[in-house]
Amino acid sequence: MQYHTSTQKEYWTFKCQNELDMCRFEANDSAIKRIKETIEKDREIQRVNSVEKVFYEFYELKLRDICQLYRKQDKVAPPLKIVGTAIAFFKRFFLHNSCMDYPLQDIMYTCIFLAFKTEERTKDLDTFLQIAHFNGTREKYFKVILDLEIIVVEQLHFHLQILHPMGSIDGILADLSFKVGILEICKALRLLSLRFCEYSLFTNLMFLYSPAQIGAACVWLASREFEEKEKIDNYFCDLFKEEKGLFALISNTIAAAIETQSKKSVDKENARLIYNKLKAFGPFFIDPTSGRYRFCFFPSGGYC
Repeated sequence: MQYHTSTQKEYWTFKCQNELDMCRFEANDSAIKRIKETIEKDREIQRVNSVEKVFYEFYELKLRDICQLYRKQDKVAPPLKIVGTAIAFFKRFFLHNSCMDYPLQDIMYTCIFLAFKTEERTKDLDTFLQIAHFNGTREKYFKVILDLEIIVVEQLHFHLQILHPMGSIDGILADLSFKVGILEICKALRLLSLRFCEYSLFTNLMFLYSPAQIGAACVWLASREFEEKEKIDNYFCDLFKEEKGLFALISNTIAAAIETQSKKSVDKENARLIYNKLKAFGPFFIDPTSGRYRFCFFPSGGYC
């Protein structure tokens, strides 16, 4: 599938950061209105609304760490594509939904499971939960993930095919090796490019730029570490000769976002405080096994 004809471009690519912020604001505003009808804790709700970004970032990094558990089990690293797909599902879901409605941890595990299925690395749910070290909570999450899977798919509008920058990186490097003659540094350049690509997953870049633009920026940024960077600059100038200014602007913007992300760390204590605030709203916002949660989100007894 080509990007310009994909659902990713039509439905999940935005003109600017303000459009993204507006989607998230509307989702939170809608959640706050629903909560106000049930409990009167307006001030605490507003506080959670203002710092929830930290909570999302915490679970995005946790999602990546959980995917690493499968490396130890299978002795083969899950492709970055699977991690990218899971994060894309997670980010898309919470673009139009709030953590005040759905428990982030439950959605996170559901997105990981769904990503494995989408990228044809299917694991049965019992094995998936076993590797994720659920221990005594495995039975509980077996039902929770089955219930949430259809909700996540519906909220994603059944747009499950994610186009990633990794393919563009490999294509550019193959072309570079042929035209510029950088075969001796190609492996190192690829590894560094993929590292920057991984950093990009934890930003909003996937909503603002095409995979090809992000991939090209990752290669360009990685090339700064090599003596051959001038040759690579000339390659990109020839490749985008009619859009040099636009490419430079996009690359610098993406590079700045990636570099900021690479230095960012999430305050776990702050995330825990936000969790406790959410928990105070009522058991059905956090505990998917509670009767109130199941009544609110699965009034007919679930989809399974």
